[in-house]
Amino acid sequence: MPVTGPPNAEKITAAQFNTLVSLYNAYWQGGSYSYDTNHSSELVRRKGWGQPAVIPTVAQHTVITAEHTNYLLAQINAGLWHIEEDVSFLQVKRSSSTSISATLYNQLEDVYNNTIEPKKFNIDPSSKNVNTAIVTTSNSSTPWPNDLYSEHKFVFTDYNKARHFFNSGGELIIDMSSTAGGTNPPSLAWNSFFENLGIVRIGAETTTNDGDGEGDGPYSSLGGAKGFYSITGFDNGTNPTNDDWVIVYNVAADDYVESAYSNGGYNSPGGIYSQRRFQIELRGTVNTNPNQFEIHVKIKLMEDDEDGSSINTNITGEFGFSQPLNTPEPSDVSGNSLATYFSPANGVDYIFAERTAPLISQVTPWTAVNFLTVTVTGV
Repeated sequence: MPVTGPPNAEKITAAQFNTLVSLYNAYWQGGSYSYDTNHSSELVRRKGWGQPAVIPTVAQHTVITAEHTNYLLAQINAGLWHIEEDVSFLQVKRSSSTSISATLYNQLEDVYNNTIEPKKFNIDPSSKNVNTAIVTTSNSSTPWPNDLYSEHKFVFTDYNKARHFFNSGGELIIDMSSTAGGTNPPSLAWNSFFENLGIVRIGAETTTNDGDGEGDGPYSSLGGAKGFYSITGFDNGTNPTNDDWVIVYNVAADDYVESAYSNGGYNSPGGIYSQRRFQIELRGTVNTNPNQFEIHVKIKLMEDDEDGSSINTNITGEFGFSQPLNTPEPSDVSGNSLATYFSPANGVDYIFAERTAPLISQVTPWTAVNFLTVTVTGV
């Protein structure tokens, strides 16, 4: 939230310094919550990177000096460096032991409100580990006439670990592909779609695709931007239902296909309301034995209802994550000019500690189904 500092002519007080510490701590560490029906509506949960508490807070009437200030600035700099490795963003350490004026308050007020808040989910590319092949599954080239789906789960040790992962810029990653060699128009349409889709990334508030293949990607999702915090159904793991699932990604999968089977074209270029769809659904689950929080991810390949041809291409899904890592690395600080930004007077370097990555497994293998008629709970 916006904060207001004292007049510029005054020195910053102990209470005001503690306010600056508290306001940054909301981003650096954040609060602790339980997974419940407030998951998607309580916006304060979208703050908090899960780091150790910001230090120091000071006693009443303490004169705020550069020593206090440099501890805070080093931790702020670690957060800013995590967002973007740009020296121009970093706060300059104070070199004097004299008291600090109110300009510091106004300066950090601007950093909190105008740099960190709008970029709190961002992560510098060099500060993350992207692995798309933790678990790989396929339908073993089994033809499917209507629709196809599978379910996987991403397991965190608890709900707050999941929050910290996404709040820090972590993503769940899905990389779909199909074996070239499908011999009919709908198979070729899926082949082409996956080539154009690229990697799909499920983040805190959005699900996007890289669109790094040939084609017109990235694609627009019907229903708008949704992600981890769009999950609305509360599920304790004992009786999951269809109502627990939330569609976070829903894109057209039709394509124009040159082939002998289509006489030059197949359907029309995929519009947002086209019949052939690629959908991703999420639900959250709390398990108490063992104690863990699970994000279930359902992939749906929904075929055109008017097409009677079985799809005979092999569908493969690779499931992984983009994990926030330690930053800055010791080699980035030790013995070079960056050290002054992350080391307060005692010489201890402050870093943004990496977030715990989820464990991934398959729940339901790739299964042919007709979603127009299916009524099975959980599907």
